[in-house]
Amino acid sequence: QVQLPLERRREDDVAGAISSAGGADVIVGKLSAAGEHIWSRRAGDWNTQGGRALAVDGAGDVVVAGAFASVINLGGDDLTSTGVFDLFLAKLGG
Repeated sequence: QVQLPLERRREDDVAGAISSAGGADVIVGKLSAAGEHIWSRRAGDWNTQGGRALAVDGAGDVVVAGAFASVINLGGDDLTSTGVFDLFLAKLGG
């Protein structure tokens, strides 16, 4: 568990402790230049998901790439893997 003693900013923000849904999950957070919490997200299910690369674009949006097995939701529709592991690329704004 990762403890974030921070207030909730959006409906899909993860407030307080971030717990795995099982296996390994993707957890991404954005902090201000002063280190204050802006938002955080957890994506994953009982199987294995993992972030492999992360970047911030010129607008301050976070772009994350990784792999997942089973199902992952990165803020839109559920993505279901068709093989052992499939890749994802997501842009998280806010």
